[in-house]
Amino acid sequence: LGISQIGFVMTSFGVTDAICSLVFGPLIKLFGRMPLFVFGAVINMLMIMTLLIWPLNPGDTSLFYAIAGVLGMADGVWNTQINGFWVTLSGTSLETAFANYRFWESAGFSFGLLLTRFTIVSQFLHISLGMLLAGMLCYLSIEFYDDICVRLLKRLLLRSSRRSEPLN
Repeated sequence: LGISQIGFVMTSFGVTDAICSLVFGPLIKLFGRMPLFVFGAVINMLMIMTLLIWPLNPGDTSLFYAIAGVLGMADGVWNTQINGFWVTLSGTSLETAFANYRFWESAGFSFGLLLTRFTIVSQFLHISLGMLLAGMLCYLSIEFYDDICVRLLKRLLLRSSRRSEPLN
């Protein structure tokens, strides 16, 4: 492939990322947050597995562009949905939400850069896949916990409103 193509491959990532960020933001109203998170995770997992099994061949130029584009699509999901998720978790404190998001994003980048120094590509991809799975499990547990709490709260409010109604 060569160094001369790296900028073009990264451009395909960036263009796809920007377009998908614009598209996936409004899609939350149609599908909800969880299906988009799962979609992003599945795309990311498929690309990590592709990179694990693909024997790198500089002649596969179109595959480099395709993988970069699909990873840009996954990043477009993460950019929009994680920001919205942090806002949802923090309630009305937007400054706290975005400060937390940026802190953990920076911590993740730092961890990734540290890993690249001490691991080979296949080890890095395995660790990334494990972190993605752990992150999705944590996300799903928060999502289901929140759903269970909302249902319980609605039941409690419904019971208390029935008790407070005057008897005829």
